[in-house]
Amino acid sequence: MKKSVLIILALVLVIASVACLAACNKTKATATILNIDFGSEEYGIAAATGNKALIEKINEALIGIADDAMLTVADKFGLKSELLIKSDTENPISGATDDSWKNIVEKGKIIIGYTVFAPIAYTDESTKQFTGFDTELAREVIKWLNNKYETNITIEFTEIDWDLKVVNINKGDFDLIWNGMTITDEIKTQLTVSLPYLNNRQVAVVRSEDKDKYTDIESLKSAVAGCEKGSAGNDVIDAQGIGKKTLTFADQLSAYNQLLVGGVDVIVIDSIMAGYYIANGK
Repeated sequence: MKKSVLIILALVLVIASVACLAACNKTKATATILNIDFGSEEYGIAAATGNKALIEKINEALIGIADDAMLTVADKFGLKSELLIKSDTENPISGATDDSWKNIVEKGKIIIGYTVFAPIAYTDESTKQFTGFDTELAREVIKWLNNKYETNITIEFTEIDWDLKVVNINKGDFDLIWNGMTITDEIKTQLTVSLPYLNNRQVAVVRSEDKDKYTDIESLKSAVAGCEKGSAGNDVIDAQGIGKKTLTFADQLSAYNQLLVGGVDVIVIDSIMAGYYIANGK
């Protein structure tokens, strides 16, 4: 009896080992950006409606660091070619008299809302530090403002629900949306928006194995589409009629991960994010 039990246990271990080896050797899915042009767009930073004084200062600082700290940050994340602001860029807001900047100075803190997606805002796996282009740019902007106006403002980064960003910032839950936010006519009527500071575009991304199956918008109409809820990608999917069904996610990273595991067939996300994750084998 003992011998039979031992034989059965040995067989179970062999089967489990074979299954484990098969799983370990399974190639991780990779992604590909399709050659479909949805047009270009620009990122901006936003404050609540009417908070012009705060955005005036943010614009001033962006212009102030354009030829040094901004270039350094952009070079670190491979985004120098996408920069839009130069030292001679004109600030479109001047002499704002609302209390939004004064309130930040008195609080001594500015709360910045973000969602996670590299290379914009993410935690570095090796250092465990919160970083990203927008994250580091925000730190340089506040550092410049502190130096110029002799203030002592600290930054608090808070993760937000992107789909509710307009409602929540206008409620006062945080002070700025600084997270690869596409400037649209609608956003400009809902919030106070900064100078455009970075170029971007929306791209359709599929698993590499499907790159010959999905080649244009017409072929994508039969796919299951995915995107961040309330994002520019969401707008593109709706406008172009992409997908027989659309699944929305809390952030772009969740949509990307669902693509890799087969939860959706195509996603529409920021080119900046797609390029980073594909180049780094994420």
